[in-house]
Amino acid sequence: MHTLIRLILLLLPLLAAAQSSLGALPKAGKTPVSTSAALGVTPTPPVGPVQALSSDQRAAIDTYSDAAPTSVTQSVATLAAYLSGAGPDDLSRARALYRWVTRNINYDVEGLRSGKPGNQNPDAVLQRRLAVCEGYVRLGESIGRAMGLDILGINGWSKGFGYTPGQRFSGPADHAWNSVRVAGQWRLMDLTWGAGIIDKQMQFVRTFQEHYFLTSPHVFVIDHLPQDPGWQLLESPLTAEQYANLAFVQTSFWRLGFRLNNQSHAHISAQDRVSVSLGVTQPVRMSARLMDAVTQQAIHGDYTLVQVSATEARADATFPQSGEYILRLFAEVRDSEEPLQWVMDYRVSAQRGEQDAVFPSTFDAFTARQVKLVEPMTGILKAGHSYRFRLRVAGAISVQVITGGKWKKLVQNGEEWAGDVVAVTGNSSVVAKFDKSTPFTSLLEYTVR
Repeated sequence: MHTLIRLILLLLPLLAAAQSSLGALPKAGKTPVSTSAALGVTPTPPVGPVQALSSDQRAAIDTYSDAAPTSVTQSVATLAAYLSGAGPDDLSRARALYRWVTRNINYDVEGLRSGKPGNQNPDAVLQRRLAVCEGYVRLGESIGRAMGLDILGINGWSKGFGYTPGQRFSGPADHAWNSVRVAGQWRLMDLTWGAGIIDKQMQFVRTFQEHYFLTSPHVFVIDHLPQDPGWQLLESPLTAEQYANLAFVQTSFWRLGFRLNNQSHAHISAQDRVSVSLGVTQPVRMSARLMDAVTQQAIHGDYTLVQVSATEARADATFPQSGEYILRLFAEVRDSEEPLQWVMDYRVSAQRGEQDAVFPSTFDAFTARQVKLVEPMTGILKAGHSYRFRLRVAGAISVQVITGGKWKKLVQNGEEWAGDVVAVTGNSSVVAKFDKSTPFTSLLEYTVR
């Protein structure tokens, strides 16, 4: 069992690619009776390589599905007949089904809020174009079966909207998704989460999520736990406790190619500091936010420090006092103009803390230039004290510390720059120059008292 968990964590960056989101859709609404149980189907894990579509095949099927005329979308039968034209095999038809439902059915936020999502039978959902997870699952089953697919509804628990790391799972199922048989192998997909996200204003935003189409079982189990363990489609299914302890990652984690280097559990017990290390496969920008676990409000102050290199993205956090916190990580491709996307959360139980245990403030160039700070790590310095400044700044031709209006040059040794500086009351800055024709760029700022 432990070997399986290690395998899941090692495979995190390799098993899927997806668009990022503010979080998976909520888990509200009455979940359907599991049709897998009702039909007595026995789940079996995929064996050997599974069929996959090329990017060109996906694009062709998606274009065909998106072009469905309004006239064929008025009934399950006519829609299924049209979507069956996407291809002769199960894989093509499953893709057409996934694409059409996720692109045309909106999540019923009002039904979520009121607890009265309305009629979730397939015909009603098709007419209203509105559903919670039950409606997505039932419509998917109805269309899929009319297309000749073996498709089932699966009940279980999920790490969706409102979930906090370390939360336990018991009681009635809170979500539902589908399993479809492709080339004789049972595969997994979530039509609800594939349709989009609920934003911070509690509005549904349709954002097609590639990630939830025929997701690898080792990845799907990160945020979906079926009531019947067999529908994890794993040789050694996880227990509810093991599921709850898995790191809480978002779809952007997969898209950006991260992997977990150290903290593999959702809940971390720490003394007065925690460090999270992610392996990276492409240049990224990253930031971190420390939040109160109870109020979900951000903690003001520089209690996090993010450092990015060619192979690692690292986030360190300290705490203003003992208590329960959420450490939330954000990232995006370095050259992208898109805002940073939510990547993952940890719940941290801190045994100790201190209001002044902050890091220095960082500027954009600190991350963009992949600067590595060695010392001093504390953001508050004592006036009149001498500090050893040491950091790695690739490509710099000069690195200096400004304190009390005076500039102190650091000495270069390869990519590392170092020197002793006596701090003067006020703010002290670390700046760097990367070519003779441009001015110095701010990297770090310390408070001196």
